[in-house]
Amino acid sequence: MSVELTSILNLDKINVSGMSAPNPERLKYYENYYLAEGRFANAVIVDEYWNIRTGYMTYLLAKKYGVRPPIFEIRAFWSLRKVVRGPYVRYPVCLQASADKGRETWLYTLREPVVPGDILRVETRKGASHMQVETVSYMAEDGSCAGMRKTLKHIRKSVLESGT
Repeated sequence: MSVELTSILNLDKINVSGMSAPNPERLKYYENYYLAEGRFANAVIVDEYWNIRTGYMTYLLAKKYGVRPPIFEIRAFWSLRKVVRGPYVRYPVCLQASADKGRETWLYTLREPVVPGDILRVETRKGASHMQVETVSYMAEDGSCAGMRKTLKHIRKSVLESGT
């Protein structure tokens, strides 16, 4: 569905003319994650004409620090959905993943920024539960995400936000 362009696409060729200035707090949240983890929370996704589709914060941070982020191409006519994956956790008692449950995947439908380490309240077959984000990715909305459950609430942001 997508093609990786990291090795062939220069950041200067990506068209970001349709993007507006980011919220400084949101950018700082992603920057704190990058500085602490040494990797970006998500990739840059462009269409076949190299217009940025998503990953603008990653793009800005990559330009600032002079590094090459993961860049993927997806067809312009596909809409994208943000997807989070991780284990169920007990919250607030402890942040230990439940040993009897594996990793699950949810659509991330909230407006708040999300990075690995965040705690989310999510829909499950048995009601609401909590999960800890391990990965943030994108999926083309081609029907394969139609039955996926959604995130309900951002419970706890990563400790990176407070700088601790």
